[in-house]
Amino acid sequence: LGFLALALYLYVESRSDQPMIPLALFRLPLFAGVQAYTFLLWAGIQGALFFVPFRLMQVQGFGPLQAGTALLPFVIVVSVLSRWAGGVVDRRGPRIVLVAGALLTGLAFLMLMLPNPTTSYVLGFLPALVIMGIGMGLCAAPVTVVALNSAGPEHVGIASAVNNIV
Repeated sequence: LGFLALALYLYVESRSDQPMIPLALFRLPLFAGVQAYTFLLWAGIQGALFFVPFRLMQVQGFGPLQAGTALLPFVIVVSVLSRWAGGVVDRRGPRIVLVAGALLTGLAFLMLMLPNPTTSYVLGFLPALVIMGIGMGLCAAPVTVVALNSAGPEHVGIASAVNNIV
Protein backbone atom coordinates (compact mmCIF):
# COMPACT_ATOMS: atom_id res chain seq x y z
CA LEU A 1 0.00 0.00 0.00
CA GLY A 2 2.85 2.36 0.76
CA PHE A 3 4.42 1.91 -2.68
CA LEU A 4 1.02 2.30 -4.33
CA ALA A 5 0.39 5.52 -2.39
CA LEU A 6 3.84 6.81 -3.33
CA ALA A 7 3.26 6.05 -7.00
CA LEU A 8 -0.13 7.78 -6.88
CA TYR A 9 1.41 10.78 -5.12
CA LEU A 10 4.17 11.05 -7.73
CA TYR A 11 1.60 10.80 -10.52
CA VAL A 12 -0.54 13.59 -9.06
CA GLU A 13 2.47 15.81 -8.25
CA SER A 14 3.93 15.40 -11.75
CA ARG A 15 0.71 16.74 -13.27
CA SER A 16 0.09 19.56 -10.79
CA ASP A 17 0.61 23.21 -11.74
CA GLN A 18 1.75 23.94 -8.17
CA PRO A 19 3.22 20.73 -6.74
CA MET A 20 3.82 20.42 -3.04
CA ILE A 21 7.31 19.13 -3.86
CA PRO A 22 8.83 20.15 -7.20
CA LEU A 23 9.88 16.79 -8.61
CA ALA A 24 12.49 18.57 -10.74
CA LEU A 25 14.62 18.73 -7.58
CA PHE A 26 15.10 14.98 -7.84
CA ARG A 27 16.60 15.44 -11.31
CA LEU A 28 19.52 17.19 -9.63
CA PRO A 29 22.00 14.35 -9.11
CA LEU A 30 23.48 15.70 -5.88
CA PHE A 31 20.07 16.40 -4.33
CA ALA A 32 18.69 12.99 -5.31
CA GLY A 33 21.86 11.26 -4.12
CA VAL A 34 21.90 12.95 -0.75
CA GLN A 35 18.24 12.05 -0.23
CA ALA A 36 18.99 8.38 -0.99
CA TYR A 37 21.99 8.55 1.36
CA THR A 38 19.85 10.12 4.09
CA PHE A 39 17.12 7.52 3.70
CA LEU A 40 19.45 4.54 3.85
CA LEU A 41 21.49 5.88 6.74
CA TRP A 42 18.52 6.83 8.89
CA ALA A 43 16.66 3.61 8.05
CA GLY A 44 19.65 1.68 9.36
CA ILE A 45 19.93 3.81 12.48
CA GLN A 46 16.22 3.53 13.24
CA GLY A 47 16.42 -0.24 12.89
CA ALA A 48 19.42 -0.48 15.18
CA LEU A 49 18.06 1.91 17.79
CA PHE A 50 14.75 0.05 17.78
CA PHE A 51 16.23 -3.41 18.33
CA VAL A 52 19.21 -2.68 20.62
CA PRO A 53 17.06 -1.86 23.68
CA PHE A 54 14.99 -5.02 23.13
CA ARG A 55 18.18 -7.04 22.85
CA LEU A 56 19.49 -5.47 26.05
CA MET A 57 16.24 -6.26 27.89
CA GLN A 58 15.42 -9.70 26.52
CA VAL A 59 18.90 -11.20 26.14
CA GLN A 60 21.22 -9.23 28.39
CA GLY A 61 18.67 -8.87 31.23
CA PHE A 62 18.50 -5.05 31.40
CA GLY A 63 15.45 -3.32 32.78
CA PRO A 64 13.63 -0.81 30.53
CA LEU A 65 15.27 2.21 32.19
CA GLN A 66 18.72 0.63 31.95
CA ALA A 67 18.19 -0.24 28.27
CA GLY A 68 17.09 3.30 27.45
CA THR A 69 19.96 4.80 29.41
CA ALA A 70 22.38 2.49 27.60
CA LEU A 71 21.73 4.49 24.41
CA LEU A 72 22.89 7.77 25.99
CA PRO A 73 26.50 7.45 24.78
CA PHE A 74 25.18 7.42 21.20
CA VAL A 75 23.02 10.50 21.80
CA ILE A 76 25.78 12.43 23.57
CA VAL A 77 28.42 11.70 20.91
CA VAL A 78 26.07 12.67 18.05
CA SER A 79 25.15 15.89 19.85
CA VAL A 80 28.76 16.87 20.50
CA LEU A 81 30.11 16.00 17.03
CA SER A 82 27.33 17.43 14.86
CA ARG A 83 28.40 21.04 15.27
CA TRP A 84 32.07 20.20 14.82
CA ALA A 85 31.34 18.18 11.65
CA GLY A 86 29.65 21.20 10.09
CA GLY A 87 32.91 23.14 10.46
CA VAL A 88 34.90 20.31 8.90
CA VAL A 89 32.55 20.33 5.92
CA ASP A 90 33.11 24.07 5.51
CA ARG A 91 36.89 23.51 5.39
CA ARG A 92 37.19 20.19 3.54
CA GLY A 93 33.88 19.64 1.74
CA PRO A 94 31.20 17.08 2.52
CA ARG A 95 32.38 13.99 0.67
CA ILE A 96 35.06 12.75 3.08
CA VAL A 97 32.91 13.50 6.12
CA LEU A 98 29.81 11.75 4.76
CA VAL A 99 31.76 8.73 3.54
CA ALA A 100 33.64 8.40 6.83
CA GLY A 101 30.42 8.81 8.81
CA ALA A 102 28.59 6.14 6.82
CA LEU A 103 31.54 3.72 7.06
CA LEU A 104 31.80 4.18 10.83
CA THR A 105 28.06 3.73 11.24
CA GLY A 106 28.18 0.56 9.13
CA LEU A 107 31.10 -0.72 11.21
CA ALA A 108 29.02 -0.12 14.34
CA PHE A 109 26.15 -2.14 12.87
CA LEU A 110 28.56 -5.02 12.29
CA MET A 111 29.91 -4.67 15.83
CA LEU A 112 26.38 -5.00 17.22
CA MET A 113 26.25 -8.52 15.76
CA LEU A 114 29.12 -9.71 17.93
CA PRO A 115 27.84 -9.72 21.53
CA ASN A 116 26.53 -12.98 22.89
CA PRO A 117 24.25 -13.43 25.93
CA THR A 118 27.19 -13.32 28.33
CA THR A 119 28.96 -10.30 26.83
CA SER A 120 28.99 -7.25 29.07
CA TYR A 121 27.52 -3.95 27.95
CA VAL A 122 30.88 -2.19 28.28
CA LEU A 123 32.68 -4.66 26.02
CA GLY A 124 29.88 -5.62 23.63
CA PHE A 125 27.55 -2.67 23.16
CA LEU A 126 29.22 0.51 24.36
CA PRO A 127 32.01 0.51 21.73
CA ALA A 128 29.47 -0.02 18.93
CA LEU A 129 27.19 2.73 20.24
CA VAL A 130 30.08 5.18 20.56
CA ILE A 131 31.32 4.41 17.04
CA MET A 132 27.74 4.70 15.74
CA GLY A 133 27.52 8.06 17.50
CA ILE A 134 30.76 9.21 15.87
CA GLY A 135 29.51 8.10 12.46
CA MET A 136 26.15 9.80 12.84
CA GLY A 137 27.76 12.84 14.43
CA LEU A 138 29.79 13.20 11.26
CA CYS A 139 26.69 12.82 9.07
CA ALA A 140 23.77 14.53 10.80
CA ALA A 141 24.53 18.19 10.11
CA PRO A 142 26.54 17.83 6.89
CA VAL A 143 23.85 15.83 5.11
CA THR A 144 21.40 18.66 5.72
CA VAL A 145 23.89 21.26 4.50
CA VAL A 146 24.50 19.28 1.30
CA ALA A 147 20.77 18.85 0.71
CA LEU A 148 20.11 22.57 1.12
CA ASN A 149 23.08 23.67 -0.99
CA SER A 150 22.32 21.21 -3.78
CA ALA A 151 18.78 22.52 -4.23
CA GLY A 152 19.89 26.11 -4.72
CA PRO A 153 18.89 29.25 -2.81
CA GLU A 154 15.44 29.42 -4.39
CA HIS A 155 14.50 25.97 -3.03
CA VAL A 156 16.13 26.00 0.42
CA GLY A 157 12.82 25.75 2.28
CA ILE A 158 11.46 22.86 0.26
CA ALA A 159 14.86 21.12 0.32
CA SER A 160 14.88 21.32 4.10
CA ALA A 161 11.37 19.90 4.26
CA VAL A 162 12.17 17.06 1.86
CA ASN A 163 15.36 16.20 3.74
CA ASN A 164 13.48 16.09 7.05
CA ILE A 165 10.74 13.94 5.55
CA VAL A 166 13.29 11.53 4.11
